[in-house]
Amino acid sequence: MTSSIKSTCNQGIGIAPCGLGVSLCSTVYCGRYRDLVFRVLLVLSAVFPALAFAETLHEPDLVGTWVPSGEMPREGGVANYTLTVGHDFSATYISADKGYELSCDYKPSSSQDSIFVWYCYFKGHHLITLSLGGWKLESGSLLYGYEYWLGYPEPGEIHGGLPVSLELESS
Repeated sequence: MTSSIKSTCNQGIGIAPCGLGVSLCSTVYCGRYRDLVFRVLLVLSAVFPALAFAETLHEPDLVGTWVPSGEMPREGGVANYTLTVGHDFSATYISADKGYELSCDYKPSSSQDSIFVWYCYFKGHHLITLSLGGWKLESGSLLYGYEYWLGYPEPGEIHGGLPVSLELESS
C-alpha cells in the first residue's frame, strides 16, 4: 500500500508530491487531499462570486478624472497628480501640489488590452511615461502602475520613478 501511495503521489510536476508543492503524501493520500481542496474552493466560489472581487478595466472604462487613491503613499515633497482622460484617450496629468499640467498622448498596446500607457509632455518635452493597469470593484475603479521620469542625463532616458495608485472620481 505504501509504495502505491508514493507512486501516485510522485506523479505531480517535478519533485512536488501530488502536483501541489506540499509534502502531505507521506501521511495523507493525494486523492483525499485534492477532494478537500476542491470542496473548499467550491464553497468559496459559492460564497464569494467572481464578480464580487474585480473586473479588469478596458479602454472605455478609462474616461474620467482619476485622483490619488492613497494606496501608494509618496515621500514628502513628491507631487501627487490627477489624471483626466478624454473620450479620445488623450489625457492631462496635473500636479495637485504645484499646478504643473502635462499633456499626455495615449499609446495603445498591440499585445496587451489591459495595460495603458501615456507619454506626458511639459512644454514639448517628454517628462513622464505612465504605465497603468486597473480593476473595477463594487466600491469603484482603481488604476495601479508606475510613473517613469525621463530626461536625465539625456532626453528620453529614465532617471527614476514612483508607483502610482489612482481611483476614478465619482461624478
